[in-house]
Amino acid sequence: MIADWFQAVVAPLSPRVDVTARGSELDLTLDRLHLGKTYLLQRSADLSARSEVNSFSVVTASFTTKLTNDLSQAFYRVKWWP
Repeated sequence: MIADWFQAVVAPLSPRVDVTARGSELDLTLDRLHLGKTYLLQRSADLSARSEVNSFSVVTASFTTKLTNDLSQAFYRVKWWP
């Protein structure tokens, strides 16, 4: 019951990430972003070391960027920069 309540409160506040592969490129679309906030997009090949891919300030609720698909696997994280 507590988990359901937590999910109901937090899910609408959390950014949503959609990834589409197009050959050697990835289209990364972020939705549910908070207007006026700055975010960092980070990438990791192994979940232990991350590198900054992009930082951006939000002027609309969604953001799309193209990334080079040059790793056999990659993990992405969107981090709010207060």
